[in-house]
Amino acid sequence: MSTLTTAQRIGKFADDASFGHLTPQARHLFKRNILDSLGCAMAALPGTPFKALREQFDEYRGGDTPPH
Repeated sequence: MSTLTTAQRIGKFADDASFGHLTPQARHLFKRNILDSLGCAMAALPGTPFKALREQFDEYRGGDTPPH
């Protein structure tokens, strides 16, 4: 049997993971972090639809959150 690469071990960990294995607090953080990561990825994309989305974020952003 060959040794798994780091990428393969991470992939196996993700594949073996189950939402039910997480505590309620960990599930909350998981959801928040996934949404945050997706938002960051979308904000980095070029193109007109993403520019419009960033403008909407700026328009509806709370006053205590600094702009990007």
